[in-house]
Amino acid sequence: MREYFAEGRWREYVESLIDLYRGRRDVMLEALERYFPPQAEWTRPEGGLFIWATLPDYIDTGDLLAKALRENVAFVPGQSAYVDGRGASSMRLNFSGSNEEQIREGSAASARSSGSSQPLRDADRRGINARRLLREGARRATGNPASAGCGGGGVTGGTGDG
Repeated sequence: MREYFAEGRWREYVESLIDLYRGRRDVMLEALERYFPPQAEWTRPEGGLFIWATLPDYIDTGDLLAKALRENVAFVPGQSAYVDGRGASSMRLNFSGSNEEQIREGSAASARSSGSSQPLRDADRRGINARRLLREGARRATGNPASAGCGGGGVTGGTGDG
């Protein structure tokens, strides 16, 4: 162990991890831009292993997690980071434990589950009411005319800024 650290080989290993996680971070940022609603905001960390994302207020990330888990996608709902009830539309995303394809698939699955996929992004740009589209999508998916349509989906791993 002493030789390993004395020779400095650990520095090469750490540099390889930095490159690996930087690439995964960049893939997640690109996927968020592509699949999440235009009103969503997220950090662009210079270090760490997490991104903190805030979705539109009408999306509850606690509900979203339940649907995301059905697609084998997980994240930490934002309310877990607060003691006062804030963070219902936020999420902590971890990009360290998934490969680039899993990150892309998880981001797309999250958007599909929440009703916030690319068609919704395009509709928002044209001024179409996003909440109405979410409700209609939920009615079609659940068969429940009273469904609000604001749950489901997720992105790989845990979430938060890093």
